Amino acid sequence: MIAQNPDRYIENTIRQLYQLAPDGVLTEEVLEKRKRLEAAQNRSRRFSQSLRYDLNGDLKISNEEFEELGGLFSGSELGQLEIFRRTLDTNRDGDVSSDEMMADARDDTDRQAERFHQRYGYLMLFDLNDDGKVTAEEIVRGTEVLDDDRETLTP
Repeated sequence: MIAQNPDRYIENTIRQLYQLAPDGVLTEEVLEKRKRLEAAQNRSRRFSQSLRYDLNGDLKISNEEFEELGGLFSGSELGQLEIFRRTLDTNRDGDVSSDEMMADARDDTDRQAERFHQRYGYLMLFDLNDDGKVTAEEIVRGTEVLDDDRETLTP
C-alpha cells in the first residue's frame, strides 16, 4: 500500500496508532494492554454466543435442550447446532457445560490474540529513535524513508 498511495498508508497507520493509544504514544505496554482488553471482549462475546442455546439459563446446554432445539431448527440452522455441539462437547457426554463453553472461548481468544499481534505489532517498527515509543511523527518519517528507499531501488 505504501507504493500505491503513501499518504493513505500514513493516514491509515496513524488512525490505528490513535485507536490503540488515544494519547498518540504507542508502547509495548499499551499494545499488550489493548491485546488483553480485546481478548477479554472476544472471550465474553464467544461465551455469550454459546449461551444462546441455554434454554433454561443454567449455564449449560443439556442433551434435552439440544433435542428441543433440534425440533425448532431445520436446514442450515440445524447443521450449525450440530457443529456447535460436536465442537464444544469435548468429553462427548451429550451436554455442553460452562467449562466446555469457556474452554472454547479461551481457544478462540488465543487465535484472536495472534491475529491482534499480526495486525498491530508492526507499528512498533516505527520506533525510529529506539525510545520504546511510537508517535505519529515517527510513522510519517518512517513511511517517507520506506517510500524513498522503494524509489531508489526501482530500476
